[in-house]
Amino acid sequence: RQLRSLPQVGTRAHREMTEESPVLFRIFRVFRGPSLWSWLRFCTSIGLWFDMSLLAIRQITILRISVILAFAVATLSTACVRDPADRNRSSYLVYVSNEASGDLTVIDPDQPEAVATIPLGKRPRGIHAFGNWLYVALSGSPFAPPGVDESTLPPPDKSADGIGVVDLRQNKLVNKIDAGSDPEQFALSRDGKTLYASNEDAGGLSVVDLTSGRVVTTLPAGEEPEGVKLSPDGKFVYVTSENDGAVSVVDTAAAKVVKTIKVGRRPRSVEFLPDGSRAFVTNENDGTVSVIDAIRQEPLSTILLGEGIKPMGLVINKAGSKLYVSC
Repeated sequence: RQLRSLPQVGTRAHREMTEESPVLFRIFRVFRGPSLWSWLRFCTSIGLWFDMSLLAIRQITILRISVILAFAVATLSTACVRDPADRNRSSYLVYVSNEASGDLTVIDPDQPEAVATIPLGKRPRGIHAFGNWLYVALSGSPFAPPGVDESTLPPPDKSADGIGVVDLRQNKLVNKIDAGSDPEQFALSRDGKTLYASNEDAGGLSVVDLTSGRVVTTLPAGEEPEGVKLSPDGKFVYVTSENDGAVSVVDTAAAKVVKTIKVGRRPRSVEFLPDGSRAFVTNENDGTVSVIDAIRQEPLSTILLGEGIKPMGLVINKAGSKLYVSC
């Protein structure tokens, strides 16, 4: 009906409508009089309509992009503005056992300062973490540094011996596991299920099942065993004997001592290269570090550190290129 009411092409009414009518009516008008002029006007109308449509699409697209960008900026801004409480949280914490005061100090290295103190028990010494648990060797034996007449010392408190278990989520001592008499240092198996603790006053190495919390067996490890280290492949445990000047090599699968390696006087700690090919032992009274071929389990060489130096702790970097020794 609308097409029939349109004026004839070329008339004055038609010209007025062409100038004032919307695009849609121009399209309808073409079919009223399909002349060349009409087709040209139709093509122009179609072109104008598509141009307007594309412009609208561009405007909508730009609007959407602007909204998305604004949302992204707002999200990033929110993520970058940390909660004030988070600013005091460090990416890691340092735990230090205090033998004399019987507790554990928690240090935030980013501040740096002590942020907590956890009571443990008597003479906390060796310390290792596994997952959310921190294990600390505790001993009720009295202090007996070199040169002290042990006959003058008070009797040991054997009820205080054990491995303290600290829940790092609560910063609290939650358990104590039997690990033989007077545990000093220890090592954890790679799966965290077995613990190997040196028993200083008993001259042994206790093998502890952490699941049951019981000592599976105790192996001879020389007099006054101290340093304990698991090889990188988990197949051997090296234990230093301060009095014997030797290292006992324990086969973890067989749970027995397979070799004893002579080193220097009063050996304290053991460290392995990352590939397990070499082991290093500090000799406190010689001021040296013994180098051991851990494949053949034989001594290789000795590194002299200097007169008056008493080496104790050891740590090696991940690349295995530098060995750090505490004195």
